[in-house]
Amino acid sequence: MTYQTSSNYFKKGASKGILISLLIMSVLILIILLLVLFFFTPKKISETEFLGGAVIDLKESKSIEFNIDYEKHSITIDSINKDSVDIIIQSEIITANLKIDELKKFDLDKDGTYDLIVRLNAIQNGEAKIYMEKTNTPVCSESWICSEWASCLNNMQLRACTDLNHCGTFNEKPEEQQDCACLENWSCSIWEPCINEKQRRYCIDENHCETYQDKPLESRDCSSLSCSELNGIICDSDKVCDGTTTITLNSDNCCLGECILNITNEIQEVLGCGIDIDCLDCNNNLNCFINAAQTCEYSNITYISTSNILGIIENIISYHELRGMEGDKCLFYSKYENIDITFSEEFIQDALDGGTTQGEIDQILQDTNQDFDALEGKDSLCKNTIQDLINLFENWDEGFFLISVGGDCTGTLEDF
Repeated sequence: MTYQTSSNYFKKGASKGILISLLIMSVLILIILLLVLFFFTPKKISETEFLGGAVIDLKESKSIEFNIDYEKHSITIDSINKDSVDIIIQSEIITANLKIDELKKFDLDKDGTYDLIVRLNAIQNGEAKIYMEKTNTPVCSESWICSEWASCLNNMQLRACTDLNHCGTFNEKPEEQQDCACLENWSCSIWEPCINEKQRRYCIDENHCETYQDKPLESRDCSSLSCSELNGIICDSDKVCDGTTTITLNSDNCCLGECILNITNEIQEVLGCGIDIDCLDCNNNLNCFINAAQTCEYSNITYISTSNILGIIENIISYHELRGMEGDKCLFYSKYENIDITFSEEFIQDALDGGTTQGEIDQILQDTNQDFDALEGKDSLCKNTIQDLINLFENWDEGFFLISVGGDCTGTLEDF
């Protein structure tokens, strides 16, 4: 009897234990299901939030669901980078990369209307802060135009891109920076005159690579160089050097400028200076002519003037004589020998940018030179005070050229 009672007791106890175990297992399964639902079921944004715009925090591989026209869609964070995230939009898969503060619009159903606005506000603690907003705006076709790539600087090239249609979206925006290998691009000045058998020049790397493997020489021994190797020229007997001269291997008079006609002697006979009266020949030395003007000494000069006024370059060769005093005035003779007008490259480029064609520029230049050609050979003889002439010549020295100061004058230049 006792044995049967104990057996029944244990049977009842076992049944109770099984029930408790089953209950515990059910609770655990429920907890697991809740955890699965919590951790693996995508978040869902409400219609109210979606219409007004909402910021959602998503970790990598996490998703947010939303509805557009009763169709379910989702955004999944595919990867989180340093300053951008890669996202996947479904139902039809769309992938995109968003940089911080970058906004993009998406036409999810391909009906020509944007349905979704997404912006990456920030990346904090491994979470992407995504702004989402439902929209209904017509699709704008982006039309990007980019500048040329800038020089390679610190192994990086930059350019600027603009959407001509100003869509406000950046889905098709080209890259504005790229890696590059910096290539040295050296530009050097011309060699300076040979001094103490040494020449110098200065070179800069226009790409600013800060490497010097291909940098040209900036100093060289010039004692054994010929005139041509110094980029010079030996002037013919009827020409003079308009610039610096130096001694080279094959010449004692290597011109590092331009050889110009020495026309002074030819003009002296025509104008009489040097026929009846000995004249001080200043050639093209202005200081010599200024000193002669102190006493109105018989003298002559061939003066070369070059000026650049807003890109219009004027080159004038003129001949002048001081012919002594007449009363209290100095007789001053002047004649235009040659006038040549050119345009600087900057002037031409500005004109082209303003809509003027190259043909029109060439025609303007031709017409201008034809107008000035009429002045060549015209002369004048004026009576001026010595101080007026000295002031005139000092103005020449400062770059302000006028052929005369006017006054009591005669000649073909006055009739022009």
